[in-house]
Amino acid sequence: MLPQIKIPFWLSLFLSMAFLLVPCLHGATLTVTSSNGTYSPVSRSNVQLALNAAVCGDEIQIEAGSIARTGADVLTATISGTRLTATTPYDHNLPVGQYVRFTGLTGAAAALNRSNFLVIEVPAANTIVLNMVGFTSGLYDGTYTNQGITVYSDRFVISYDPAKKDCSAGNEITITTTKKDWLPDADMRITPSYKPLLVTLQLVGDSNNNSLLLIDDKVAGLKFIGVGFQKIGVLPYTLYSFLEVTSSEIITGESMLPQRISIDRSLFYNDHQLGSSWKNTLNLRVKNFTFVNNFVDDMMGRPMDSETYVSNLGLSVGPFNIRNNYVCCAIGMPFIFGARHADYLSASPNFNDILFEHNSFYTSPKHYPTSPTYVGDAYFGVVKNCSELKSGVNAVFRWNTCENQFSGGGSQWYGFTFSARGLSMPGAGTCSLDGTRTVLTCPQLNYFNPLAGQIIGLDTGSTVVGAKYQWRTLVSADRATQRYTMSAPYGGEVGSNNLIYVYVPNPLSKVNNVLVYGNYFKNVAAAIQVLGEDYLYPVRTENIAMKNNLMVYDSPYFKIAPGQDFFKSPFYICCHGRNYQFSNNTSYENPNWKSGIIYARAFRLDSDYGLPIENLRFTNNLLPFDYVGGGAGQVKALVAADLVRNVSFRNNTFVGSGGAIEPCAPSDCRGNFINGVYAPQFRNPEKNDFSLVPGSNYTNAGTDGSDLGVDIEEVAIIRELTVKPDAHSMLFSWRVPSFMKSMGCQLEVSENSSLTTDVGGYEVVNALRPDYFIRADSDRSNKRATKSDDGMFRWFQVGQDVQETDDNGQVRNLTLNPDTEYHYRLMCGGATERGSVRTLKLPSDTVNRQNVEVEIKVKASRGTQVRPRAGFSKNTIAAVSAQSCTTGCTIRLSGLVGSQLIYYLDELDQSGNVVFQSTRPTVLMIH
Repeated sequence: MLPQIKIPFWLSLFLSMAFLLVPCLHGATLTVTSSNGTYSPVSRSNVQLALNAAVCGDEIQIEAGSIARTGADVLTATISGTRLTATTPYDHNLPVGQYVRFTGLTGAAAALNRSNFLVIEVPAANTIVLNMVGFTSGLYDGTYTNQGITVYSDRFVISYDPAKKDCSAGNEITITTTKKDWLPDADMRITPSYKPLLVTLQLVGDSNNNSLLLIDDKVAGLKFIGVGFQKIGVLPYTLYSFLEVTSSEIITGESMLPQRISIDRSLFYNDHQLGSSWKNTLNLRVKNFTFVNNFVDDMMGRPMDSETYVSNLGLSVGPFNIRNNYVCCAIGMPFIFGARHADYLSASPNFNDILFEHNSFYTSPKHYPTSPTYVGDAYFGVVKNCSELKSGVNAVFRWNTCENQFSGGGSQWYGFTFSARGLSMPGAGTCSLDGTRTVLTCPQLNYFNPLAGQIIGLDTGSTVVGAKYQWRTLVSADRATQRYTMSAPYGGEVGSNNLIYVYVPNPLSKVNNVLVYGNYFKNVAAAIQVLGEDYLYPVRTENIAMKNNLMVYDSPYFKIAPGQDFFKSPFYICCHGRNYQFSNNTSYENPNWKSGIIYARAFRLDSDYGLPIENLRFTNNLLPFDYVGGGAGQVKALVAADLVRNVSFRNNTFVGSGGAIEPCAPSDCRGNFINGVYAPQFRNPEKNDFSLVPGSNYTNAGTDGSDLGVDIEEVAIIRELTVKPDAHSMLFSWRVPSFMKSMGCQLEVSENSSLTTDVGGYEVVNALRPDYFIRADSDRSNKRATKSDDGMFRWFQVGQDVQETDDNGQVRNLTLNPDTEYHYRLMCGGATERGSVRTLKLPSDTVNRQNVEVEIKVKASRGTQVRPRAGFSKNTIAAVSAQSCTTGCTIRLSGLVGSQLIYYLDELDQSGNVVFQSTRPTVLMIH
């Protein structure tokens, strides 16, 4: 018998063509491949049947463009006491215990607003009975009948018995789209242009701090490929998470966690409303999680919501593969590992084996009042970190981009933060204290089960010294009565309501063995922060290497307010820890945008709470500093220097207006460049080339004889980007680093500035639409894209004055409009560049704008003859007759106006043998 999967809730499933909200089109199908099931039309019930029918290894294909709409239904209900009964037929499939919300009641029942919960008690055919929990007794002492109410459900639940469906790695159940063959390659990213090809889970209206999709009850082995997750509606409520992977039970071991969950080439997006926000895209308690090739769009924070996470990876166990994702406009903490409370009864495993690479983070200028694209949201001060690791062992953060993590005030502004989570606060619960100040009654400790012998910390929130963080051992702990007896009375100040918060130390939490390598930080106040503790509990960070990272400041819109020196160092290390290595990092500020307040120090190193910083090596870094005073670096702030032990600063450039390393006497500080004029002589910073020219003061000046600063070939950055427009097309050319030579790049071009400002939706030009031409945005697939044989140099023509039949059999016009501004975003793994360019005006003479002859003057250097290979695309390259060229010659090639000309020049000897075969093409735009 097939296993049953309980799927309680899809409030609506509508079909949409081209991802537009149109009336449902009947006949759309949902299938389970290689197993039972073809279901039509697409509906909530049929989705449940498909999951019930699926076995490990099956795919559930939902027709492209269909929408699974979770939102509001209007029911006719009867209320009596604390019971609501609705008998209107509907397709909710609600399970016992499901939380929903409702509005629209009148009379005395109107007090039930959208913040209230209903818990389902008795689901039955066409009937539900709801228990109104948490309300004052006697509020509903009458009977209110036949009231039309709106019921909201905030999640779709997937759960099944792992004994029946414990799908092993490589044999997972997959939920995908019927257009999966049109999706990007398996190692390339989805973009919003793929919306028409996806099946979309959609939350409409009041989300009110809950998730759209919940994977629960130890699901093991589930993949999402080509799925959209969308929030739309008019109510500006926080969506707690789009996808939650968690067990509803108290976890007693790793085996209870959902396992092997994968999200691939999926799109998470908002409706671009001001005031709406997400707390999380993902909220996870999971073992073995993969999040790759996804696009998270329009993370807009609310004024009261300073915790706008894209992903809050809760208590989980690795490995984690977080790779090749794009996160747009997040003004919270996009990825945070280990922020949730410790809800294991006996042991709290660390996040382990984290691979975090090739991700790109971008905070749009729309959040900043000084920007011309500012959209008018008065609150913009919740910019936090691109990623934070609060608990993790064996983590690699490499080849990512973190851009525009600046704020106008009251925020943190870091790129990557490594801060061991020493304490956990169980929920938002508070505890009352009895008269002896030894017994706590804690009715809301619903995420943790304190045990006798465990240490807890108490906090009233008071600023009085000694009133916070008093540590006590539990003599006894009784979860049933919610009473916890402490080893000694609490001696601190308590509020008038006699309530205190309880913190529980997590001694297993640690941040160890971390590599941060080859990342690009652009307009980030402090690129890398290391905190040895969090919430004042002494947990060390150890063995952290930060190598070959690039920090660039070149925006006129992002500045730090005066007096915020604490946050204005490329590196900031605080509190305690050991075995740190910082080497070959570069920081650069564009002199055209120099704010005068960017740097306080090249680094800041503090020891606090009487704990030492030990074994730090700071070598071969190329850093300016001190535009406002303060010295090259600060080694200590709050304690004696003897707590900063075995610290070495060797062969670094700390060049600015004055100052020194403070202090340097107890440390090894040889070979540094301090003071003077900061003139590193980068080759071409405007084109992202931060390698040093020969003869720079800093070439061969490292401890190992290498150049100071980054090896640009190991930083995730696009170099030498050039856009050459024609009236009907434009030619992009760029270079990727050597380690990215096998990666594909994706290009979006649109007349709509929202592509780069994120103030609304946009549509790319026809030539790049992946619902017209399969993977049209990819430089691997588009026939007008080419690259050098070594893969490092790329060219991509967008548009042409032609019409072509697309992969759906429809004729499409590829022409760009003359004299029009186009906006672009180019993405190659974690490297991203964006900008705009205007096409040329139509020439006055439009006659004979087809084939023209192009003359190219060359001279053979290795042979006696030259033989061109030429064409307008990589698939049309053909050889042309050879001609003698020892003293120079003119090659004539035919080109199409408005198209690119690609040619190679091979050299032959007198006998016609090839003595040199070109591997790098020349690409021209023919005007």
